[in-house]
Amino acid sequence: MNFNFLNYYRDLAINTYDVDPYIFVALILISIPFYYYGLFVMAKVAFSLKKQHNLKGKEIIKHHEFVRAFIINQIAWFGPYVYVIVYGNNIPIWVWILLIVYLVIALIIFYKKIYKAIK
Repeated sequence: MNFNFLNYYRDLAINTYDVDPYIFVALILISIPFYYYGLFVMAKVAFSLKKQHNLKGKEIIKHHEFVRAFIINQIAWFGPYVYVIVYGNNIPIWVWILLIVYLVIALIIFYKKIYKAIK
């Protein structure tokens, strides 16, 4: 197979937007364990607090261990996009709009799923 088109698009991204796709993919791969670690700790904290202390959803979400795990999870999830935001140049407005819409929708869905799972 000929993968010259991948080199073409990599060069295009680097020369046009100053963003290296290999770095972006590497950041995504590096962030995966931290993302799932945050999810694991959130689930562990939620189940233990609900079982031991009979806490409700909002009380669990406000617990310091849960908040710390949530922050780790969200930084790992958003980290690769920070690279694009910080180092990217000449990025079209539609990419910014899609990125913001994606982030807002994903955060809302994530929060609702966590809140629903805790209830």
